[in-house]
Amino acid sequence: MKWKKPRGRQKRWAKRHLINAHGAVCQAAGNHTIATMREITLDHITPRSLGGGDEIENLQLACRKHNLAKRNMAPEEWEEFQDT
Repeated sequence: MKWKKPRGRQKRWAKRHLINAHGAVCQAAGNHTIATMREITLDHITPRSLGGGDEIENLQLACRKHNLAKRNMAPEEWEEFQDT
């Protein structure tokens, strides 16, 4: 599914879809369970600023803390950043 900027219903659909597929887990951190729906954010695996799109395949769940820390890092940069 593709849409312009995920909003409202589309955002809720994407979050539900990803929770059903992977559980309420921060995929940016690997195995950190997200305790509340308020903490769940949608994260672009490949940031839009680096050419990533809004397709569901390019979205993952992330807690606010890790989504903010990841900023617009490419997946390889984020992996390297976490290892330090």
